[in-house]
Amino acid sequence: MHSRLCLAVVGLFLAAAAVANTSGGVQVHEPGPATPNSLQTGDDVSLEVAFEGGDLKNHTYSNVPLGFSVTVPKDWKAVLKSEIKRVLPEVVERNAQAHPERSEQVRDNFKSMAVLFMAAEKKSARGQLSLTIMAVPISEEDRTLTGETLLHQIAESARQRHRADRYFDEPREKTYGGKRLWQSDLQRPQSSSLAFMREVVFVQRGLLVIAMGGAPDRAALDKLEGIYSTLRFFEPKEHRN
Repeated sequence: MHSRLCLAVVGLFLAAAAVANTSGGVQVHEPGPATPNSLQTGDDVSLEVAFEGGDLKNHTYSNVPLGFSVTVPKDWKAVLKSEIKRVLPEVVERNAQAHPERSEQVRDNFKSMAVLFMAAEKKSARGQLSLTIMAVPISEEDRTLTGETLLHQIAESARQRHRADRYFDEPREKTYGGKRLWQSDLQRPQSSSLAFMREVVFVQRGLLVIAMGGAPDRAALDKLEGIYSTLRFFEPKEHRN
């Protein structure tokens, strides 16, 4: 994967980082005892295991420890894991230095998440569709919840902070691969080739997984549905190299 395509998709990652940080920060003010189906299952995986457990074959990204897969079109190119490891820290640091007023937040957000997968159309940077999948650890306060309740909390938080310059619709339930997920559409306030995003969120093994699709305009967001419809879920397994 060429660095320039990776850099193009990184724009989506940087925009998604703030969203992921907010989504993962939903707090339960009075957590009660764990419910029978709560997220306190003891089978959590670390961000490192989630990252290393991903594999791409025949345009399908599968993550064995997290138990899901998604397929991108044949005319898309994926970013290799080695490229993600190499390029992302450099880009994040440049972004932090370019915005000293929030440099620490930029660095902290990067440390508290893992970018699992990145891919984009083989077009020029302008006008291309892209997909970035990241994972964020679920806070201790939210471990007493079921996955469904946590997603409801996140959706409600997004509704309460609804902003016309960021969310232009309310989060909604969607079913992909037989699993109920949450979806919402967002836009970046500044001009960008990845100005519009469709966010799909679900919970797997102690991690909040966020799939961020990028598009050059609002109408193009619906083209991402063909990719999201390929989401499949299976029994997670331990990753073996």
